Amino acid sequence: MELEPGFDYRVLSEKNRSLVQQRTKELKERLQRTAQDIWEIGKKLVEVRAELKGHGYFDAWLRAEFGWSRRTAYNFIYVYEAFPYAKFAQMIIEPSALYRLASPSTPDAIRDKFIQQANAGSKVTHKEVLKAVTEEKLKQIPNSPTEHSLKSAAAQAEEEPSLNIDKEVKLVVPEIQQPPYKAAAHKANPTIVTPRFQQSHWYTLGIDHLLFCGDTNSPAFFDRLPEAAFALDIAVGGTWQHDWLMYKARSALILHPRERIDGERIRQLLLMFSEREDAIILPCAPSGEVIATIGRLKRKLFAGYQNRQQCQQAIADSGLKAQKVELP
Repeated sequence: MELEPGFDYRVLSEKNRSLVQQRTKELKERLQRTAQDIWEIGKKLVEVRAELKGHGYFDAWLRAEFGWSRRTAYNFIYVYEAFPYAKFAQMIIEPSALYRLASPSTPDAIRDKFIQQANAGSKVTHKEVLKAVTEEKLKQIPNSPTEHSLKSAAAQAEEEPSLNIDKEVKLVVPEIQQPPYKAAAHKANPTIVTPRFQQSHWYTLGIDHLLFCGDTNSPAFFDRLPEAAFALDIAVGGTWQHDWLMYKARSALILHPRERIDGERIRQLLLMFSEREDAIILPCAPSGEVIATIGRLKRKLFAGYQNRQQCQQAIADSGLKAQKVELP
């Protein structure tokens, strides 16, 4: 059996090498990502992990054969471990919805509810799963938005095409991932933001953070952002300016201008919606206190500032070393 060069299988015993190579071939054949395939991939990954765990080679094998991080692999593994006896062949569940349901942080009641829905023949979408999980988690935060103050991005688009914010807080649930400039082409009234200064600059802050001083609604900012686990923004003047966020973050909260983003609030939100090493986007000029909190939680911040003075003040308050950089 021929495999692409990468992982050095000579480090394994003949018995281990045979099984791992066979599972590698089967995994590559199943990467179409249907619900049943996801489950099968998770099962095979568990088998390979058991063979390689004692050697410490599991992460190296993931990188060499698939270019995956451990977290990517565990998306599949969690599905198999959460539903060891499920039969997904006849279920219609979006892959991203299945990953969310299988996440260890998803309450069992929500998991059971949607599996029953799928067994009954109804499609399960990531949007509805994320909304249910978010509503449940937000109940744990004092003064958090109620169930009635949360809306999906789809409902918001139908009811409020101008994206005017008339609630204290809204949840935006991205349905697809695509570049924001493509999405803007379909909007009848794209948001236009006048920059506070003409030249824009990126700064590294400490080891993990990147800060942008310039027009946060320009490609110079959003084209350089990675896919993020979570984003937090403020609806300035009653209008949400950064609607491209729905294509960059898996989940986002849009706050009313009267809402204050402090260190404790961002800590609670990040613990619910993200994990260590996740990317976090805040295009709303976060304070030095917020930046310091994000750093302590080991998240990677991508922040935007329309006002140069705010940017410089946040850098000073964070206590971290900043350096101007040129991004490709």
